[in-house]
Amino acid sequence: MEVPWASVADANSTVAHPLMQWGSVTGSMEYFENDDQEPLWHGAPARGHLPVPVAARLIEVLAPHTTTPDVCWFGVRQGGAVIADHPTLTLGDREFWLINGSIELATVNFAAEPFEQSANLWWPADRAWLVATDIDLVSSYVGGTAACIAELLARPDLEAFPAEPKQRVTWDADQVNPPPADAPD
Repeated sequence: MEVPWASVADANSTVAHPLMQWGSVTGSMEYFENDDQEPLWHGAPARGHLPVPVAARLIEVLAPHTTTPDVCWFGVRQGGAVIADHPTLTLGDREFWLINGSIELATVNFAAEPFEQSANLWWPADRAWLVATDIDLVSSYVGGTAACIAELLARPDLEAFPAEPKQRVTWDADQVNPPPADAPD
């Protein structure tokens, strides 16, 4: 069952806001793993991959905002995925296998079961938007036109907040909620 971060924040007397970080919202870095806060939620947010139901809802919004929904690119971080003989993309110190196909590939699991790994990057051939899910994060980021982003922000079934280009995404980026009690030094 999906539980919005806003509900988790409310239950922990913290605040949901664009820079919130999971450890600060829950009060503990331990909640990045398999711990839970019963009865509110069970299992930590997906780290490094976008859950299929969320990807499917993103597709509903993003498909009309591209002229090439049948020609998209998907970058899957090399390592845990079962992909071979594909071109690669290097961004900094990270390499991604590149796969192309229709926008629906955003819902594909590229890892061997029982693991899950969605594409970490996906964008249409016309470059109308980009979805990025860093392998180390529990949030995804979408860049696109103002109209596209406005539609994402308006969707009640997508918990989305506006982000700024220079916004930090580290565990300590949350300047509203207190740092988790077990934060790294």
